[in-house]
Amino acid sequence: MESTVPVINLERCTGCGWCVRQCPTHAVELIARKAVIVRPSDCTFCDACEQACPTGAIGRPFIVIFAPDQQWSRI
Repeated sequence: MESTVPVINLERCTGCGWCVRQCPTHAVELIARKAVIVRPSDCTFCDACEQACPTGAIGRPFIVIFAPDQQWSRI
């Protein structure tokens, strides 16, 4: 099973390392002064790296949208 991980725009990445320091699972590392998801199976898709990135180089490929208030029936 393939996991979904944040997408890193290498043109915007400055290699500051904030994402590496904030990743709780250590899935991100700097390689050649650029952020890389080196352990995708460890990524929990938490958004810590995205929030830490000062240049907005990291993004998740989808967002979660909650449905408007509706009546849900129980099965």
